[in-house]
Amino acid sequence: LSSGYVATKYNGRLAIIDVAKAREWMLLRYYLGAIDSGTPVVGERLIFPEHKCFSYDDTLFLSQYRDYFIAMGFDYEIVGDNTIELSAYPAEMADSSNVEMVIYDMIDSLRDGIGSPERERKERLARILARSNSSISGVGEHPQFPE
Repeated sequence: LSSGYVATKYNGRLAIIDVAKAREWMLLRYYLGAIDSGTPVVGERLIFPEHKCFSYDDTLFLSQYRDYFIAMGFDYEIVGDNTIELSAYPAEMADSSNVEMVIYDMIDSLRDGIGSPERERKERLARILARSNSSISGVGEHPQFPE
C-alpha cells in the first residue's frame, strides 16, 4: 500500500484506511468530547510561557471564549495591551511552530460563527484543531472534512 494507508480485515472484508483522515476524525471526537464534558484535554505545559500579541478584537474573543480554548488544551492569561501569556497548548500538536496560526484560525471561526448555535461554534473549533493536529510524520498531506 501507499504511504499513509493501512489494510485490515473488517467483517470478513478488506478495508483500506487513510491513517491521517482516521486520526483527524478521532481528534475531532476527542476535542468535541472535551468541550461538551468540560474536562480539558491534556495540554503541553511550556517551561517558559510565550507572549503572543493580538489585535484588540482578537483579544476580546480570546477572553470571551477562554473556556473553549482551555477545554481543548490551551492555557493562557491575558496580560494587558492585547497580549496573552501562553503557558500550554494541546499535547497532540506535533508542530508547535503553528500554534499562533491555529489560534488565529480558531478566532476567525468564532468571528464567522457569530449568531450560530453554540454547538456549531464548538464543532468549528474542534474541526480546526483536529485538522491542524492530524498530520502524521511521513504520511504527507492530510485530507480535510468539508465545512
